[in-house]
Amino acid sequence: WKLSAPDNALQLFDEMPAPNSTSWNVMILGHIQSHLFDGAWRCFCRMRSMGCDCNQYTYGTFISACAGLGSLLYGKMVYSLSIKNGLLSDGYIRTGMIDLFAKNGCFEDALQVFNDWPYEDNAVCWNSVISAAVRSGCTGKAIEL
Repeated sequence: WKLSAPDNALQLFDEMPAPNSTSWNVMILGHIQSHLFDGAWRCFCRMRSMGCDCNQYTYGTFISACAGLGSLLYGKMVYSLSIKNGLLSDGYIRTGMIDLFAKNGCFEDALQVFNDWPYEDNAVCWNSVISAAVRSGCTGKAIEL
């Protein structure tokens, strides 16, 4: 992927006898960095269908990509899966969801994700929700936070 040769990366990946979550994550991230969002989604679905465990990096990376691409639907689906798989407390995933909601004009949803999190000591999440408030024109709420 780094050398802009996705076909070579895909071929090497397909030749792997048993790809693990790290190799899947590299493929997903490579697709995302190459702006091949549909390919990233196919990799994610294929990873899951082959029984490979998704981890917080898989979900967090994908949610962040959805935020950047404005894909609220895919982001919500991946977030739901991360919750189902017990990764609700991961700051990377939550911050990605706050960002996803904020970039799609859903500040109340971003605030809900933030408020549902019992950990108040994560500066990244605080910054994300304050930025989300400002981005949404809720400057009073940003100051309150």
